[in-house]
Amino acid sequence: PPRTPSSHSARPSDGASPGRSPLAPPLPSVLRDLSAGLRATLDTVMGEAMAREVAQGTYTPRLEPVRLDETLALSGLDPALRPCRLSPDPLPLLALDPRLLVHVYRNAVSNALKYGQPGGTVRTEVEILPPPAGTPVGPAARAELVMRVINEAGPGHDR
Repeated sequence: PPRTPSSHSARPSDGASPGRSPLAPPLPSVLRDLSAGLRATLDTVMGEAMAREVAQGTYTPRLEPVRLDETLALSGLDPALRPCRLSPDPLPLLALDPRLLVHVYRNAVSNALKYGQPGGTVRTEVEILPPPAGTPVGPAARAELVMRVINEAGPGHDR
């Protein structure tokens, strides 16, 4: 006999997918959370391996053009902890290893939170210092990047 369309839908009316509990979170949300967790775990493992290589003197920096403020924004830290004072502002494009920069930055902020003044506010200052006067022109005449992570008295220490 020929099949006729059914008068009812096979799809649940509450919007849940067939075979899934109506109380379960949507699949894209679960996958997004899983991806974020895996990314954080991989970042931790890669950071530990890099720190070990740095400590052993075997790490080779991978220099690339970097916008410092954009790179530090990728650290995953609270936006309130990102650089608040840049000198010059804006900073020029710099040739740095972004992975190493983020690793050192996260470690500095972690130390400021852990060992700084209770109730303090963590802020970051970044500046580029020119080579000392009288430095011969050439590879030795590089400017110095200085990044200070400071824990000052005030609210917001326990982030």
